[in-house]
Amino acid sequence: MAIPIVFIHQGNSSYLPWTLLQCRHWNPHSEIILLGDASTRHFGSIVEHVPFHRYTRQAEEFSQIYQHYSTNGAPYELFCIQRWFILREYLSSRRLTRAVYLDSDILVYSDLSVAAETAGWNGGMTVAGVSAHSNVIRDLATLDGYLSYITRCYAAPDSNQQLRRLLDDHQRNMGPLGGISDMTFFRTYREQFPDEISDVSVPATDATCFDITIDTAQGMRCSNGYKSVDWKDNQPWCTEERSGRRVRFHTLHFQGASKALLRGFIRPPSTLMALMANCYIGIYHGQRLVRRLHR
Repeated sequence: MAIPIVFIHQGNSSYLPWTLLQCRHWNPHSEIILLGDASTRHFGSIVEHVPFHRYTRQAEEFSQIYQHYSTNGAPYELFCIQRWFILREYLSSRRLTRAVYLDSDILVYSDLSVAAETAGWNGGMTVAGVSAHSNVIRDLATLDGYLSYITRCYAAPDSNQQLRRLLDDHQRNMGPLGGISDMTFFRTYREQFPDEISDVSVPATDATCFDITIDTAQGMRCSNGYKSVDWKDNQPWCTEERSGRRVRFHTLHFQGASKALLRGFIRPPSTLMALMANCYIGIYHGQRLVRRLHR
């Protein structure tokens, strides 16, 4: 049975048509759900669009105890954590026990129902590196455990001291930018429960993996600060720097400034996909114009 694929996205973005259309192409039999808002409801023609505000009860409860320890904006960082409560509430409402969650700046190149069963990736959820932007959820109990862990971290009587220690640890190892985020808790939860979460950025027994980001080497050969990608059957392959082994990537992740490259990695090229994407991008620019006119 095909595994559902879930995206959560606030607002609209010019790259979103490409990621949704690409995912649809490679997963024609999967239910693809976009938990979004009114600005993205037009995507209901290619995926199932669901207003995420219907599933925010637990997320809003969490906002009452949230403390901000990051150089990123508080609304942004808060929502990055809240999305996992939203996802849990949505999956529970549908009685779905398995799903793949993807960030909305990820291009897909595989049947994810097959990838989700890859040997060597165990546990109830996955990360790619330190982030769960590619999260294969096999057991909701693991997601429940993660959310309970986050809640305890913020609700504990000494939460200020605990969070401050986590921030100090981040700044010592990662530098002054950023801070405490959902990634922090995925890392520390995995340290405590190593069998619960697998890292799908590590090539599995079939020499496949998920991308951390296109500008993260991940042990692969790189050029100009990005992974060197070769194409076979419209799927991306990279070569390990040390072993020379070729590895096939199920996804490529265009985080931050690398989003400017995303359009050039659409595979297979399709005139119909380009026409559809450009129509959706036209809606995006129209929405921006309306917002400017109403300021």
